[in-house]
Amino acid sequence: VRPHLHAADLLALPSLREGLPNVVLEAHAAGKLVIISAGANGSSVVTHGVDGWVFPTGDSRALAESILTARALTADQRANMAAHAQANAARYAVDRMVERTQAVYTTLLSR
Repeated sequence: VRPHLHAADLLALPSLREGLPNVVLEAHAAGKLVIISAGANGSSVVTHGVDGWVFPTGDSRALAESILTARALTADQRANMAAHAQANAARYAVDRMVERTQAVYTTLLSR
């Protein structure tokens, strides 16, 4: 997957629904911007205009407009958004997820 993500300009995920889409986390970790349907962004993993774009589910015109918007970014804008994308992916790193899960159990067990 890694070579394909690094070769891509961005990731478009027009799914009707997703939980926490790993492909978005993988794309963000690779510094790629994501265009995602609202239904696929149920976990709010993409923040519109910050690390990608969220468009209304099933709206192909809005998807196309998001792609055109992404392609029109300057190099500096793209780099800034890519940095936000990578920071977002880091929030979901395994060690951080384990720490948060452990903190929940610790809190529950201390009651």
